[in-house]
Amino acid sequence: MVKLSRRKFIGLAPIAFCSWPVFPRAATNLGLQLYSVRDEMNRDAAGTLKAVKEIGYGQVEHAGYWEGKFYGHPATAFRALLDGIGLEMVSGHVAIEASDYDEGSKEFGAKWREAVDSAATAGQRYLITPGFPEPWRKDRDTVLRYLEVLNRCGLLCKNSGVKFGYHNHTMEFERIYEGETLYDLILQHTDPLLVALQLDVGLLYAAGVSAQEMIRQHPGRFELMHVKDEFRKAGGGERGQGYESTVLGGGELKLAEIVKAGRETGGAKYFFVEQETFQGVPELECARKNYQFMKRLF
Repeated sequence: MVKLSRRKFIGLAPIAFCSWPVFPRAATNLGLQLYSVRDEMNRDAAGTLKAVKEIGYGQVEHAGYWEGKFYGHPATAFRALLDGIGLEMVSGHVAIEASDYDEGSKEFGAKWREAVDSAATAGQRYLITPGFPEPWRKDRDTVLRYLEVLNRCGLLCKNSGVKFGYHNHTMEFERIYEGETLYDLILQHTDPLLVALQLDVGLLYAAGVSAQEMIRQHPGRFELMHVKDEFRKAGGGERGQGYESTVLGGGELKLAEIVKAGRETGGAKYFFVEQETFQGVPELECARKNYQFMKRLF
């Protein structure tokens, strides 16, 4: 990682000091990213959510918003389902696309505005985009221009009572602009009051970056964390990068150190367990083992 310069604001100075509501922090704020049980959710969303609650999770983060619905349910109905089970959907992933912002009018499109409205209706505190669209990565100037768009998206979300966020993969550390990674630029040019960062420690590890060092360099910057474990798998892995996720404690990450750093230094308010591959173990059984592992850390 390149040592970062002081954070700059781009074109949003008037909103850089806007206030943000402080949410009450629960004792643990330990949730499950529902991509970890994606096949079960697609088969029986209600039954799977009940099973997640029975394991002990009190919070979830979705990865299942399509055509204005959560796992096939309208926002109001899905919120009622969660309320009935006793789960809170704190956060959710919806990828912002280049087509969601019009450069000419400087406006967000109807599809993205609907996603923001749905997040608010469903009771989410955060709406997270898991990536930076390829057309926005052309060169440094283009990146900087669209990082301003992320800030503006943060203001749009704030006006609906939701906080916008960004989730890393490995790409952000592979794209270099005049000696700085894309993630360096995200850290420098997004306003923490408007754009929360969700640190995926497994993908950070796959990119060759230390989560502990990242947190040390940027205290208080990571409001949410994806807790994963990874092991080397030559020539394979979820994205062909040579790493594969597994049950927490079964891989190579020093998760106790990372979670402790996230809580005490990183500013993490919410921790979501995520597992993408299962080595033949049923998804819900992995979710149960992962919950037991995390409870020991809290």
